[in-house]
Parts: sequence; C-alpha cells; structure tokens
Amino acid sequence: ELLLQEMLDSVNSGIRLIENDALNVDNNNNKGKKDNNWNDYEQIQNDNMKETTATIPIPPNATSFATVMDAWARSTHHHTPSRCATRVLHLLDLMEKQQLSSSIKPNIVCYVTVMHTLVHTGYPTPDEAAKNVLSMLQNLERHYDTTKNPDIRPNKICYGVVLDAMAKRINDKNRNQALENSAQECEELLKRMEDRPEMTPNIVHYNTVLNAWSKSSSKVAPERAEQLLQHMKAVGVGVSPDVVSYNCVISAWARSSHLQAAQKAQAVLDWMENQNDDGVQPTVVSYSTVINAWARQQQTANTSKNHKPPTVTNNNNENEYDGDDTYHARRAEEILKKMTQRKIIPNTICYNAVMNAWAKSTHIDKVSKTYELLTQMKEKTSLQPTVEPATYKNRKKQQRNARSSARNSDTWKPDSFSYGTVLSACASLDPNASKEVKVKAMRIATDVLHDLEKAASTTVISTVKPNQIIYGTFFQACGNLMGSGSRECTKLIKVVFDRCCQQGYVDDFVLKVVKEHAPLVHNKICRGRTKCIDLPANWRRNIQNNRTKK
Repeated sequence: ELLLQEMLDSVNSGIRLIENDALNVDNNNNKGKKDNNWNDYEQIQNDNMKETTATIPIPPNATSFATVMDAWARSTHHHTPSRCATRVLHLLDLMEKQQLSSSIKPNIVCYVTVMHTLVHTGYPTPDEAAKNVLSMLQNLERHYDTTKNPDIRPNKICYGVVLDAMAKRINDKNRNQALENSAQECEELLKRMEDRPEMTPNIVHYNTVLNAWSKSSSKVAPERAEQLLQHMKAVGVGVSPDVVSYNCVISAWARSSHLQAAQKAQAVLDWMENQNDDGVQPTVVSYSTVINAWARQQQTANTSKNHKPPTVTNNNNENEYDGDDTYHARRAEEILKKMTQRKIIPNTICYNAVMNAWAKSTHIDKVSKTYELLTQMKEKTSLQPTVEPATYKNRKKQQRNARSSARNSDTWKPDSFSYGTVLSACASLDPNASKEVKVKAMRIATDVLHDLEKAASTTVISTVKPNQIIYGTFFQACGNLMGSGSRECTKLIKVVFDRCCQQGYVDDFVLKVVKEHAPLVHNKICRGRTKCIDLPANWRRNIQNNRTKK
C-alpha cells in the first residue's frame, strides 16, 4: 500500500490511501503484532521511492490496486480480519467512485479478491458477508449484461466464492431456517450459471450445492440432493458425480428424519459398490456415514414404540427384519465387516457408531457386543507404557515422538467415547437380566474403567482419558448392576469416587449419580452438598467448559 501511495503521488493524484498513524497495523487491535523492523523498512522504502520517482511519473492501474487488495486478503494472520476487509473495501470504493483516474476501473480480479476477503474474514458477520457477495455478484451480472465489458464478466471463481459463502452461512437466531434457505439459494444460483451461455458450472459448483443440501434441515433436502445427483449424471461430461457427490447425498439421507433414512443411505452406498457407471468407489467416509445412519435409526426405534423398519426383501436372511430391535445394530455391524472384506480400514468413527447402535438396543448381550468391538480396536493399536520413563530432559523428545506416532498410527484407535459407550451399555442393561449376565457386565465395566485410567497414566500424550461423563456413567452402571445403595455398590463407588476427586472430574452430574446410587458416600464425603461449586476447587479442576470453575 505504501508503494501504491508513492505511485499515486508521482502523478499528483491528491489521493491519500492511508493516514500517517495507520501505515502498518491498527495499534488498538493489534498490540504486540507490530514488526520491530517495520519502521526501518518504511524509512528506507520512502527514501528509495523519492529517488526513483521524483522525476518519473508511474501511474497505477487496475492491476496495481488488485495486487494491494490481494496483499491485504492474505494478511489476516498479521492484522485483524475486520481491518483487512475494510481496507480492501476502501480500495474498491476509490476505484468505483472514480476518485482516481477515469482509466482506472475495477476489473473482475478486484471483485473476486474483495469477495474472497469478505468470505474469508466473515466481515461484518458470516451471514452479512454471504449477502454482500451475493449482491455484488448480482450487480456484476446486471452491469455485464448491459455493457458487455469483458473486464467485469463474472467468472467461475466468482460463482464458486458466492456458492461457498451461501453454503456456510449461519444465522445464530434461526440456524435451521438459514441453512434451508441457503441450500435453496445455492441451487437457484447454480441454475443461473447453467442459463448463462458463457458460464458452465463445474463439479466443484455442483458439490457445493450438494453439500448445502446435505446440511439442510429441510424435509425435502435428501430428495433435492438426489435429484441434483441424477441431473449431474444426465449432464455427463465434466460434471460426472465423484465420491464427494455421492457422500453428500448419503449424508443428506443420514441426517434426515425420514423413517427410511438408513435404508435410503444404504441404497446409495450399494449403488456405489455394485452398479455405479461412473467408476466411483465408496470410501471410509461413505461407509461411516451409513453406519451412523443405522445407529441413529436404532436410537429412533428405541424412543418410538410404533417405529418399525420396512420389510426388506433380500435373499440374504441376515438383512431381513425379524422383529428384533437389534436389526439396525446388526446392519451397522455388517457394513463394518464388509469394509474389512473390501480392504477399507474402518476408522474410530465407524467402530464407535456400531458400538453405539448396540448400546442403544435392548439386546441382553449388548455389553459383550460393545466390549468385543472395543477389544478389536485395542488389538489393532498399541496403548503400552512408554519404554523410557518421562523426565524433565526427555519429555519434549517423547512428546514429539508421540505426536509423530499419533499421525502415523492406525485410524481405529479407541477414544474416550469408545470406552464410554461400553459403560453406557452396562448402565442401560435390562435390570431383569440374570445374575450371571449382570456379574459379567459389571466385570467388563470395571475392566474398561481400569484400562482407560491406565492408558491415560502411561502415555505421554494420551488421546483417551477419563472424564466426568465416564465416571458418572460408571456409577450408573454400578447402581444398575449391583443395586443402588447396596453394600457392594457403595464400597465400589467410594473407591472410584476418591479417584475421581483426585483427578479433578467431579461435576454436578457426578454428584447427582453418586447421591442416587450411593447416598452414604455422598453424605460422608460431600456432606450433603449437591453443587460442585460448593466443593474444593481441586476436585473440579479438569472439568471442561465449567462456568462455575473460577
């Protein structure tokens, strides 16, 4: 911007782009970010420009302004986003109002830079930024249709930036309505692109609209996404659906509240596997999304007494609905096995979704099912203690090695949710189950908590660690399997609650569960206090997002 100012001064334009107190950064908003060498650089640059431009006028052009705009657009890590956006808008305003030379007019590069800056910075808000870039594009379309000036003809980058902004816009007051409107507006803009003879949408534009529909809460979102996918197939060359296109449609069905959402998502996955003419094969994202759809429908089946999955006519009897509420969990587990057969590595999300589906069912053996899946994950990863004990000198080296190992480790490594799902299955086991089943489930719950605590204490950087949810769910399992208030239940909860206090994971949820299933422990240790804010701060020091922790 200093160089551009020197160019303007060389032709006696009388325009001041920046004030003397704002040459570098906004000191009020960027304290500590100012480069110590900037003042020296600025003085040298000014001296050089005085020597070179004293007698030679160098008038700037549109490219000069576009370059400065691009510099501001790329400087969000040095300046506040609002400052970058306002500076870019100020430069565009000077060009549009012809306060400069009449020959300097903004071209399409300038407008694209401004659009990208507004969307990237979210200025003044993401919702307003999306509206502003859409209005800017509409003005460009009208101006080009009137003047036929090739310098301002909207290009594919313009439409791509606007589509991306509209697909991501979020209205905090009514987010669902905003997402639904955004998807509809994105598709309307895509049709405008198709109607313009000089503009042909590419695969990125179509996928952006599909992504908007996949996140929409509209009841017709999955149908609209599937219709657009069929339209892409009909158009053919250049916009044939890729794996992202299919995954967006699968996600649209998986997120919907349709009674056959999982079946519809499964149908798209089956098409990718068997009858796909585009040569696109499903990825781990495709499988994990369908697995999540079956897991979600399992939960819906449990909460709705009248919910029944449709009868599936298939020669494979394993896929036919037999009246058992584990139908959805079994379908999810079948997909997990199919991934292994197709040599696609399931990730942690896949395993957790299948485990969650079993945990939400009422199957008598659901604890063993979830624990078996957790065991499979543990067998494929290593949660062994570090060979070298952690010391002050070697700790940083161990941390670097642990991070490198984590990046290269298998993607099916169990996390805290994996362990918590097994505990949740124990806590929700049928109270009328036999004594043998309860004893086995209680042993599994104890082993899971022990393994989780051991993994957290023996690794330098642990991705799994107990938290307030883990402990609270374990206490619920104790009450469900051993009987609330019983001697065995009270004794075990007291031992584990002491560890929970030492590790700083006591919150209101933990206190409530302890009071319900071990009232003697609550009265003796907590002395009747039901709010964690009334307990020692050390007991709740590791609670995340705890507003009462001060």
